[in-house]
Amino acid sequence: MSIFTTPLTLNDGTGDRIFNFQYQEPGVLVGRYIETAALASAVSLLRVSHTTAKSGTKRHLLQRVETCALVSPSESEPSEAPITVNITVNHHPKALAADVEEQLNIALAAAGITGFTAVFMAGNI
Repeated sequence: MSIFTTPLTLNDGTGDRIFNFQYQEPGVLVGRYIETAALASAVSLLRVSHTTAKSGTKRHLLQRVETCALVSPSESEPSEAPITVNITVNHHPKALAADVEEQLNIALAAAGITGFTAVFMAGNI
């Protein structure tokens, strides 16, 4: 069962972007959603993954990847490079979903504070 509807419309703060389920990666519980309207060179996708460690700890990952242009690249640098954002939740298999949701909501709220990206990228702690 898909985690998202397809097509999936997400707003990046400037406009809507539409993703479609592409496929489930073979042999693992991983699904890929691609932004079909993006340039082929952008490789714009969402990836959802679920794994269980040998210890029994469950891990859930939502990954966002897109190749973006670099500012003023030199002749020895590429003109573009990927940006990857991961949201990962690790928990004991018997943890309550409501407790996991509460912790995820706190982390997402912290990341949503105005100016977060700038100070996060500046290396502030």
